[in-house]
Amino acid sequence: MTDVIIPVFNAFTDVVRCLDSVLRLTPVHARIVLIDDASTDPRIAPYLMQVQSLHAERVLYMQNESNLGFVHTVNRGMALSRHDVVLLNSDTEVTPEWLERLL
Repeated sequence: MTDVIIPVFNAFTDVVRCLDSVLRLTPVHARIVLIDDASTDPRIAPYLMQVQSLHAERVLYMQNESNLGFVHTVNRGMALSRHDVVLLNSDTEVTPEWLERLL
């Protein structure tokens, strides 16, 4: 099992592209952890909640109450994991078999 942690702060269009590629090209046994670092863009939270609801078996969504910054947000996600962890920026677009090759 692998946890793919994606910290999010605004950049809605990039996040949509990122999650489209991650959801399509990541094996279903990997858990995707989305952490909204108190984005100010009002589209982010509803979108991430929708992604979680559509993919509840593999997506965990969390929201910071206040902006903690990149490092603290990533550490929050890593503290939840008991598996291998891969950290992706929210503007990353993955390619076929990306996780298998990385592992």
